[in-house]
Amino acid sequence: LVVGAPGSEQLTVRHGSAFFYEDIGGTWIYRTHFTVTQGNFGQQVALDGNYAAVGNPRQSWIEGAVAQGGVNLYTFSGANWAFLQSIDPSGETITEHSHFGTGLALDGETLLIGQPGWRVDDSIVSAGRAWEFRRGSSGTYDFYRMIDAPETGTYFNFGASVDVQGFTIHTAED
Repeated sequence: LVVGAPGSEQLTVRHGSAFFYEDIGGTWIYRTHFTVTQGNFGQQVALDGNYAAVGNPRQSWIEGAVAQGGVNLYTFSGANWAFLQSIDPSGETITEHSHFGTGLALDGETLLIGQPGWRVDDSIVSAGRAWEFRRGSSGTYDFYRMIDAPETGTYFNFGASVDVQGFTIHTAED
């Protein structure tokens, strides 16, 4: 069980945590938590087997820009949860408020990440997109492909919520 708490630390603005539990004899036992001091870490969570994804759609990783977003991945070894990797939309032209990590889904080797604030250009903002990643033999997730809406428009917010089951991907706009 993983529970996100995007407002768990109030010492400064926009901290967040993800809390991990284990079911032992019908009781959820707290195991650990991870805190990130920037963005809305924990706003979205996805769990499948020994892998968990935690979204941080307001994370800023480009100096001077706001809310590009990111996702942290964790793995369970059978005894402990540990950080696996961070994913951000690097290599792509990212603008402020793209909110990568707003939508999250995890199923088997497939990780789907929604980015509802992605803009086609300055005239079509918040059109949105989804990103598909696949878990490789090393256990980390690698970019596989981008999924754009069949039609776009300003504030379409494609990727605000996502789901994946097997090889079927579902997206919705707000």
